Amino acid sequence: MASLTPRLRKDAYGRGAIGGTLWGEMRIHPQPAMTSAMLPTRFDTFDLAPTAQFAAWRDHYRDVFELDLADGRAAPYRAEHSAWGLGGLTLTRASMPPGIVRQWRHWARPRVDDWMLVVAPHAARRTDELDVPPLTFRSLARPFESRGKDGEVLSLFLPRHLFAGQAAIFDSLRPAVPCTGLTALMVDYLVSLEHRAPLLSGMELDRVAEATLAMVTACILPSAEHWAPAADTLNQATVARARRLIQRNLGIPSFGPGTLVRELGMSRSALYRAFQPHGGVLAVIKQERLIEAHRRLAAARKAPAVGEVALSLGFTDHSTFSRAFKQHFGYPPSDVIGLDLLRDSKGG
Repeated sequence: MASLTPRLRKDAYGRGAIGGTLWGEMRIHPQPAMTSAMLPTRFDTFDLAPTAQFAAWRDHYRDVFELDLADGRAAPYRAEHSAWGLGGLTLTRASMPPGIVRQWRHWARPRVDDWMLVVAPHAARRTDELDVPPLTFRSLARPFESRGKDGEVLSLFLPRHLFAGQAAIFDSLRPAVPCTGLTALMVDYLVSLEHRAPLLSGMELDRVAEATLAMVTACILPSAEHWAPAADTLNQATVARARRLIQRNLGIPSFGPGTLVRELGMSRSALYRAFQPHGGVLAVIKQERLIEAHRRLAAARKAPAVGEVALSLGFTDHSTFSRAFKQHFGYPPSDVIGLDLLRDSKGG
């Protein structure tokens, strides 16, 4: 069977089709000259007549699965597909009209046999105190059908030869990945990877692919054996997710390691290990509060009460905040009030 590896071919619409290997067979929109950063291949339906847009989108996916609409028609159907080659892996983002129900089914005689790890980043659900979008893992060589109406979907295509030792186990798994703290980290990792893919250089791709394979194995087949190779990547993903949680809860004085442990679905010792290179959990929480305080004070159009800013960001009193601020930035909070406006007035 073919694997989803990029090459180029035009379809009946004069645009790229998936073809026997994958998404590299797409018309690439005009791009700047190639630099050390990696540019994605892209396909979209924007320039087509509205009545032809979904037919082109369906044809674009013809080598992966059979695609249709639940109500039979949708015009217009403005959609865009981007793909990045990551050292043997392929990461794709599909952006589609939200709310229009699609249904898809793997081919009875599959044309490719890769595995897919799929997440709709904005389809968050609340399970066991974890705010995690559903994550699915399935083989294109096995029967599967489903439907969805998400406006954005990220998919990681994993060639079968890269997991030769786990193939039988992978094929036997249910598509829905259990919702755990590790699942949340995997989702965050895929979202981060999509954001950072355009910044990756060719020299970094092999390292990214190796880290990604370790993450996938640890998530799909969790065990001490599989966690060890992914430890560094897991720690980085843990810290990134924790920072986002901290930033959303800066005004809660009681927010601390105990809350992060519950939200991340991990043990306190594992959390402490992940944050050890960053000075510890409490140090990072204080750092994020101070950074936000600096931002608010610098953007203030009139002099705010420094104590009010401190209290709004979880500090218990003015003097504690002022000492911490000066220790971190080297000057007192009063010196930064309105700084952004002053810079703007001077032309930067």
